[in-house]
Formats: sequence, structure tokens, C-alpha cells
Amino acid sequence: DVLSFLCAIFFAFHIVAVGKYAKERNPIVLTFTQIVVAAFFMTISAFIFEPIPESIHSKVWYGMIYQVIFSTVGCYMMQNIAQKYTTPSHTSIILSLEAFFATALAVLYLGELMSMRMILGGICIFVSVLIVELNLFKKRIGEDL
Repeated sequence: DVLSFLCAIFFAFHIVAVGKYAKERNPIVLTFTQIVVAAFFMTISAFIFEPIPESIHSKVWYGMIYQVIFSTVGCYMMQNIAQKYTTPSHTSIILSLEAFFATALAVLYLGELMSMRMILGGICIFVSVLIVELNLFKKRIGEDL
């Protein structure tokens, strides 16, 4: 729980920082800078905290290359470009749907089983985003909720 909380805090800082810098700078250069800095620190921490394997199977390399290109560089680049034209709060609302879509796609494409907890959590996330995006409970001047 503590790690999840810290992750949420740093994720919020990341969205706010990208919101500030994406408007002032080229989002592609910003993405490149993010990836290079993260790769540098992750490489150092990997040598410190992870055992060095004798060999790595070629399928693992293909998986890592796929993750780097599509799941990291591609996603960060799309976020940085999109965030140039929207607010950090709007971005965070949209990105909160990641867990919902990851679960839905795992069920659809991988045949994973859904528990009642997963269904209720997905409904809560999706409804929360709809409420915020559609301003369903926006208080109007002179009206009570």
C-alpha cells in the first residue's frame, strides 16, 4: 500500500511536469530525454540490485525490445504530444482508465477470468471517469445538489 501510494504521488508529479514542459518544448525531444534518463538510472539500479544472468534467451530480447518501443517510448510519446493540447487534470483522468482497459483486454484476448471484485472495480473506475468528464455533478450557481 505504501508503494502504491508513493507511486501515485510520483505519477501525479510526472503528469504535472509533463503538462508544464510539453507546452514549452518539443514533445518528441521531451520523450527522448525522459527515456534516456530513465534508462540510465534503471541500468545503474539493475547492476546494483539484480543478479547478472549468464545468458539471456533471444525471446526475452524480443520481448524487451517490444516493451521498450511500444509500451514505453510509444506510450510516453503519445502522452507527451497529447498533453501539449490538454490540461494535466484531464490527462490524469484519461490515464486512470488504464487499469480498466488492461483488464478488459486481458479478458477479451487472453481469456482471463473476471472476479466480482474486478467487475465492481472496473465499474467504479469507469463511472468515476464518466462523472468527471461529463460534469454530471457540477454544481450550478444557485442550485443545490
